[in-house]
Amino acid sequence: MIDKTTSQYIILKPNPFYFPPLPSHIHIKVYFVQDPFTAYRLYETKELDFLPYLPAPFIREYRQKKSFYFHFVLRTDYIGFGKQLGKELRKRLSEALDVKEFQSLFQSPSLIGCWGLPRYFLPKSICISSFHKTKKAFKSSYRPLDFYYSRVGGDDTLKLVQWMQHRWKKNLGITVNLHPVERGMMRWTLLNKKPDLFRKSVPLQVPTCLNAMEIFHSKNPNNYISLKNKDLDRLISKLENSQKTLQKQRLCTKIAKFLAKNYLIYPLGKFYFPILFNGSFSGIHLTPLNQLDLRRIKPCAQKNCHLEVLSP
Repeated sequence: MIDKTTSQYIILKPNPFYFPPLPSHIHIKVYFVQDPFTAYRLYETKELDFLPYLPAPFIREYRQKKSFYFHFVLRTDYIGFGKQLGKELRKRLSEALDVKEFQSLFQSPSLIGCWGLPRYFLPKSICISSFHKTKKAFKSSYRPLDFYYSRVGGDDTLKLVQWMQHRWKKNLGITVNLHPVERGMMRWTLLNKKPDLFRKSVPLQVPTCLNAMEIFHSKNPNNYISLKNKDLDRLISKLENSQKTLQKQRLCTKIAKFLAKNYLIYPLGKFYFPILFNGSFSGIHLTPLNQLDLRRIKPCAQKNCHLEVLSP
């Protein structure tokens, strides 16, 4: 329940009607902070016990500390290709990105080029072909491409798209122009400008493969790659009507393979939030849908309590 609200924070107190009851003396202050670097400074000055997102430049410093966590979140994170790009170009763009270099540079456990869905959706990993240096075999005179991305991701997203831009220029000789888009304008941009390339991250609303894949159905309003394929539509419809777990996994696998084999998108792997938690409380649980569950929160009875997350 809300106890107090200001322009900078909100204070929550336990709901006395909730069962089982929480300790009445626990009050939680939630700050409204948009800039992740400002939030990080609040954590460093001990104003925060829990930092929901650690900017990438600090990951290497904290990665071996007990306060650091990688939290796996269910979402479809990908680079979309405009339908004006042919399959061969989509293939070359996909294969020009070096997974190992990405992991080292961004200190990420994620395998870009691979679907980022959990094993209970996809029992086996499905990935785009591995990195190839293809500049000599490709026409470097291909026209410049326009790449749109949302500013919401901040510096980390900017560094990601700049790295891709550099890789495509170095390995393919293709110029890629970057276009940042303001919050709230990305959907309009994708539907009206039909860019050559775009970065999109779609959080799942329910933990199902259907929720991850239905955005590629021809009639789905979030089908930003404008894909119209009857075979794919049929597979997604079958998945929607499936009841058995094994059948769902088989259909999910077929859909993921279809999208990967035809280079219709470039999946960005599993999505992890780097998190800091000082261990002052126990019973804090982060769900795969990125929901913060505080139903069992209480002060830590030992030296250092752990955050309950899905780690890599």
